[in-house]
Amino acid sequence: MRPVESSGFTSRAKLWPFVVLTLELVPEFTLSGVKDEIGSVYPARRRGISGATGSRDGSRGGSADPASTRGINSPNDEILTGELARMCGVSADTIRHYERVGVLPAPVRGANGYRYHVRESAGRVMLIRRAIAIGFSLAELARILRQRDQGTPPCRGVRALAGEKLAGLDRRIAEMQAMREELAGIVEEWDGQLAATREGEAAFLLEGLRKRKERP
Repeated sequence: MRPVESSGFTSRAKLWPFVVLTLELVPEFTLSGVKDEIGSVYPARRRGISGATGSRDGSRGGSADPASTRGINSPNDEILTGELARMCGVSADTIRHYERVGVLPAPVRGANGYRYHVRESAGRVMLIRRAIAIGFSLAELARILRQRDQGTPPCRGVRALAGEKLAGLDRRIAEMQAMREELAGIVEEWDGQLAATREGEAAFLLEGLRKRKERP
């Protein structure tokens, strides 16, 4: 007599072909899902990680925007050192040098550890660059700007200093003009000496300078 199969075993036997079919299909769908996960989600996560490798002053590093993690101690009107440098057309090292010599206020440090300047610093940097271009030194500017930041108008002192620089520039221009006239005379004399000297012979041009009187 054949043993009687239990109803549970019979049900499982009937379902077995469907189980096999399912096992054959599941890997395909699973791998497809993993591929989609790797191809879309994982790169986004990698970008998020690599973007956080920028420097503390924003002058180099990844592409993440530190503004999203500034925190309550870094208002939106503040910018990174690197941003400030790009706005003003200078290097981040120049910005840091201006901080050290005292012509640019020190930046504040946000809750995320980044160093931030107020946006008004861009105007200060441009002022510094233009003042240097017309003859002011960083030491002079540090003294002037410190006085202004303390609430004392330095205008008359700035005007007096500019007047001194203008007078000095006029003196240098006069000296350069006199030097040019002297050099023009020497060149004319040397042209005459060379015209009277045969090719390959010494004209002793420099020796003739000993006979000339020095300019007062």
